[in-house]
Amino acid sequence: MIITGKGPLKAMYLEEIRQKNLVSINILTPWLEAKDYPTIVGSADLGISLHTSTSGLDLPMKVVDMFGAKVPVLAKRFKCIGELVYDGINGRLFDDSEELYEQITELAKGFPADCPDLDMLKNHVRNHNYMPWETMWWKRATIRGVLVPPIRNQDMRRFMILLVILLFVIFLIVAPKWVV
Repeated sequence: MIITGKGPLKAMYLEEIRQKNLVSINILTPWLEAKDYPTIVGSADLGISLHTSTSGLDLPMKVVDMFGAKVPVLAKRFKCIGELVYDGINGRLFDDSEELYEQITELAKGFPADCPDLDMLKNHVRNHNYMPWETMWWKRATIRGVLVPPIRNQDMRRFMILLVILLFVIFLIVAPKWVV
């Protein structure tokens, strides 16, 4: 199992895993260069997302990465995750560790040769034409176009930054007139 990420709870989880003395499972936590990340993700049979949202409105970009690499996902259920992960189609949703365990066990039956449930999820993700990363980001992560999307074209990027600055300056000029 490869665990990516460097969140504030990483050390705690790694210590918890170490204390379990797992015999048949190898845990790797490599630091990946950006160029290596898609290769590692794409080599997985299944991704797991433990992301939750305090607002319930943000979506995990790791799941978008996994879909872009044609990997189905088991994702922690929260308010809007169903907009990205369609339960039983491109992944599965779970509420707790027991349900996650059941899903992994069910999907791994017959692994690696004969896993019909896992194969169905993999085939859907592989055959689905997911949008490019920038398009997905724009649709899912910006708030009504207020944020600047990750544009690769430098001229367009400069234009968008100038536009945001201009809108901010206009707001600074107009906003004091709103206060009575």
